[in-house]
Amino acid sequence: MLQATRRISVLIITQSAEIRARLRADLAAAPHLELREESAGSGTPPDVVILDPEPLADFSSPGPPHAPASARTLILTDRLSEEWAGELLSSRAAGAIARSAQPAELIAAIESVAAGLIVFSPGLLAGTEPQRVPARKPPSGELHDPLTPREMDVLRMLSDGLSNKEVARRLHISEHTVKYHLSSVFGKLGASSRTEAVMVGIQRGIILI
Repeated sequence: MLQATRRISVLIITQSAEIRARLRADLAAAPHLELREESAGSGTPPDVVILDPEPLADFSSPGPPHAPASARTLILTDRLSEEWAGELLSSRAAGAIARSAQPAELIAAIESVAAGLIVFSPGLLAGTEPQRVPARKPPSGELHDPLTPREMDVLRMLSDGLSNKEVARRLHISEHTVKYHLSSVFGKLGASSRTEAVMVGIQRGIILI
């Protein structure tokens, strides 16, 4: 979490006056958060954008609506499809938080996002795609076959949105070795994709948000 001495500028994008008022009231308890106005123009971009996609977007589309390109975006939603989660991770957006999040959770999410982390509300992750929970996935708690330190490094870099090539460069290993580690991570977590592996990692506390 960021230290409270660092000021974080926040822009709220929503067409709902009620949601805007509630968010502003929730964030008022954190004096280090500086709320920006949508009409502020083309000055210094905000550190974090809280984007409420309803009714800005059509939920039949596969991905989230776009916020200012230079800002890290936190989607406010009650629904998180696999397509949305994948889009968020691949675009290095900051993640998503439930509309029912308490003020302390919202403030912590903003601080984490500003620090460069990816944030998903646990409830959203759990409901992303319940029908595809693999039978081989061990129950919540410690893994039957724990990840090795190197596998945990690879998984955490996935959560930062790094490609296989970038992971290989960071760890000074080959892309082939990265793919080998990914295959092992997927098997141990019962995941079938990079997105699902990151979600399981967050749920199990392997990836801290």
